[in-house]
Amino acid sequence: MYIFGIKNVAALVVVTLCAALLPGNGCSSIKIHHDFDKDADFGSYASYDWLENRPGYAGRSGATTRVGAPVDKIVRAAIITELDRTGYRQDADNPDVVVVYHVGMADQIDVTVWGYQYAPAYWGWHGRGADVYTYREGTLIVDLIDAATMTLAWRGAAQSAIDEHFTSDMAEKTILEAVGKMFKGYPPAQ
Repeated sequence: MYIFGIKNVAALVVVTLCAALLPGNGCSSIKIHHDFDKDADFGSYASYDWLENRPGYAGRSGATTRVGAPVDKIVRAAIITELDRTGYRQDADNPDVVVVYHVGMADQIDVTVWGYQYAPAYWGWHGRGADVYTYREGTLIVDLIDAATMTLAWRGAAQSAIDEHFTSDMAEKTILEAVGKMFKGYPPAQ
């Protein structure tokens, strides 16, 4: 089963992570998801390049148009570290995979309904109790696209509530950890 519906690439460009992705209570609340094309030959991949470096790319001119340059630098460094760890090397002339990442934030509402409660006296049911929590959620998506076919081969996604009091050090630490967790077990077992 494809988590993100990998056969419809246009629908896969989802809102994603910003530097503020990090919750203040640590990275344990980062949710990681993976999806991959079961027909992709991950054993043949050994090199990569960035999508915006490819001839004919008509998209935005780099991730710095979506996020600030410092965040772009952190995200790219984290991705490069993980690709290096898997044995990939950057090859601008003839890459096996093309890399692109997406970032974004969205407002979320979490409602917990506690059900009916008894009143402290004789009046029977007191009514429903509910807690409403609003927060920002950040998401980072990393796509590896087969350069020969330009089809999505692998997608990793990290999502987390955003701490409104994050610092740049917290952001860097969380991004590095999120990307590390995202690439854990890459390439996927087929």
